[in-house]
Amino acid sequence: MVLQDFVFGEKALSDFNCAIGFGETSQGASQTLGNSLSLDTVRVGDNFVITSSKYNEPLSVSFDIIKNPCKFEDVAFTEIEIETIMNWLNSHQYKTFVPIYTDDNGLSNIYFRGSFTSISAIKYSENINGLSVVFTADAPYGYGIEEDYEFSFPSEDSFLIVNDSNETGYLYPKEVTITCKADGDIILYNDQDPSDRKTRINNCVKGEVITIDCFHKIITSSVNHEKLPNDFNYIFPRLNQVEMETDNIFTLDTTALPSADMTLTYSPIRKVGVLL
Repeated sequence: MVLQDFVFGEKALSDFNCAIGFGETSQGASQTLGNSLSLDTVRVGDNFVITSSKYNEPLSVSFDIIKNPCKFEDVAFTEIEIETIMNWLNSHQYKTFVPIYTDDNGLSNIYFRGSFTSISAIKYSENINGLSVVFTADAPYGYGIEEDYEFSFPSEDSFLIVNDSNETGYLYPKEVTITCKADGDIILYNDQDPSDRKTRINNCVKGEVITIDCFHKIITSSVNHEKLPNDFNYIFPRLNQVEMETDNIFTLDTTALPSADMTLTYSPIRKVGVLL
């Protein structure tokens, strides 16, 4: 399995008639599949007990870009070609990075978010025959394909979402959208959370669409909900995975809001790196 192409944003490397280049040590060497984890421990007798843990840095990968030798006799980059690729890769915002392999082995649905943090020229004589690049992700891991869940209340008293991430702990959805079909208060609860942890939005009206951006911690309304900042308790819905318990059962209190439609979108965490 070899990295042969990638999509960054809305364009692929092959769109520029380029390919992945490999140096002498790029293949056949040990590769880091994730990022190192730091453990804080305290000694208890002869044992060391973990008190906390954290990743040291976001995931990053470096590789070379060359002109496709199957399409060009002259593999040296022109100034215009370099400017075009730089304009594409040198983004000030995170974009989606999707690796494309010769044999995906189940990895075709994994993507990363990040930017290219280093781009340097590979020169032979007076020509630039390649670019050495470093992609840095926004996290120490990648993500699985985005999943959408749609539910209607009160036809469903509760609904199940399986958090099949490779990482334990909490995972916030990308977005939760609730369409109110009656006046009332939104009270949403996940059975994996403590009983007092409930998402609450008061004074909603029929036809109002509440959009909760759990990643950026932003809430918006489709109507002029003037007191929304005060009506929301700023408890954002989340998915849990604790001790391999992946089932998350969400319940909407239909005594507070008799009828609503809800959509939840999330991407499971995939603890794998970019394989060269």
